Amino acid sequence: MTDILTMVTSPLNATISTVADIIPYVIAAIIILLVGWVVGRFLGKVGSVIVQKTGIEKSFESTPIGKNFSDSSYSLSQLTDYVIRIVVYLLAIMSAADTLQIESLQAIIAAIVAFIPHIIAFILILFIGLLLVDYLTDFMSKMGNASDIELVNPLLMVLRIFLYFIVIVLAITQLNININIIYAFVIPLSWGISIGIGGAIILFFGWGLKDKSPELIEQFLGKNKP
Repeated sequence: MTDILTMVTSPLNATISTVADIIPYVIAAIIILLVGWVVGRFLGKVGSVIVQKTGIEKSFESTPIGKNFSDSSYSLSQLTDYVIRIVVYLLAIMSAADTLQIESLQAIIAAIVAFIPHIIAFILILFIGLLLVDYLTDFMSKMGNASDIELVNPLLMVLRIFLYFIVIVLAITQLNININIIYAFVIPLSWGISIGIGGAIILFFGWGLKDKSPELIEQFLGKNKP
């Protein structure tokens, strides 16, 4: 009878002991997740406010890409909020998995976290690059229209699309995606298009401004006279 009782209670005692050993780790993991959730929401809001208050969002929305983005009912501040939250949540999950010693989940989260810098670099290059392209082409368009240069807008549209493509390719390289085939095609093409567009822009602006050069020089010298 004693042997039977021992056979029944031994596994039960072992299970209870195992559960008792695990409970502190589970509680610690839950606390880590809760703290990560709170911190993620807080830092996300802080990042969102910074983007709004510093004028970055308004500058972005003034560009063609920013206008299309805002038309989709999303904003740059919201995107910043979500990205920061996701990063903090992933770090919290990885820390909780480490506490629970779940090796498979640890490996997955660690791989995701290790890839986050590449995603951030991709977003920054894409955002800053497209923003600079918009500013450059908009500035040149205003100069061309003010000087009544013909065909400047179609030419700048081609330049804008081409520079968009270059920025997108550079951004994609940060994601460790093999684009050697694209490089082999793009590099010779980019040199040819860059030389052609650059020469055309110099020709258009040089020809369009040649009659107004004396006036512009006089205005410049007049403004700088003591």
